[in-house]
Amino acid sequence: MKKFFWLIALSLLLLTACEENINDEDTEFDDWQARSEAFIHAKMQEGRTAISQAQAQWGDAWEAHCNYRIYRYYAQTDHTAGSEADSVLVEIIERGTGTETPYFTDSVQVNYLKRLAPSASYPEGRIIEHSGYTVNPADIFDNPNAAVVTKGVSNVASSALHTTAGEATAFQYMHVGDRWRLYIPWQLAYGKSSTTTVPAYSALVVEMRLRKIL
Repeated sequence: MKKFFWLIALSLLLLTACEENINDEDTEFDDWQARSEAFIHAKMQEGRTAISQAQAQWGDAWEAHCNYRIYRYYAQTDHTAGSEADSVLVEIIERGTGTETPYFTDSVQVNYLKRLAPSASYPEGRIIEHSGYTVNPADIFDNPNAAVVTKGVSNVASSALHTTAGEATAFQYMHVGDRWRLYIPWQLAYGKSSTTTVPAYSALVVEMRLRKIL
């Protein structure tokens, strides 16, 4: 009898896991490239508006009064025109007290929660990765004993828990204690690649807190 119940429990677990995978018959992510780009465009517009208003009111001191930043991909040069495809929008949730920022060659310890862009079944975006023992943001970010993950700042393939180009860009501006929400276009995320849990052309929403620079 115990064996029977274990088999039922295992079957239910496998069914639950499979529901999170993406298959060819899944319509949740139809026309996903266009929808991802539209999502990033709307967020970028929101950020640009907030930055412009802060600059108009506060001048050179605008950053102290605005929680939005737009950073170009760190590998771009100043001689090329910027676009939404090569930039990351940052929404500052909390400001840390650290005074240093990570170098490209550093590693960092972070708490993070990574989502896809919103969709019909996941209005806040489906969670695809996180550092916590649970998916509860309070457990991930607010608990001083929350689990941390060590990641390389650079987005080279050998980095632990592969860092996307968008994350690599943001890391280099963060201070210890900062909690940011990143809106990353698919070009600076996983690109045209897809996995069983991440569709191709996926924009990302990544919330992270920088705990330590190694």
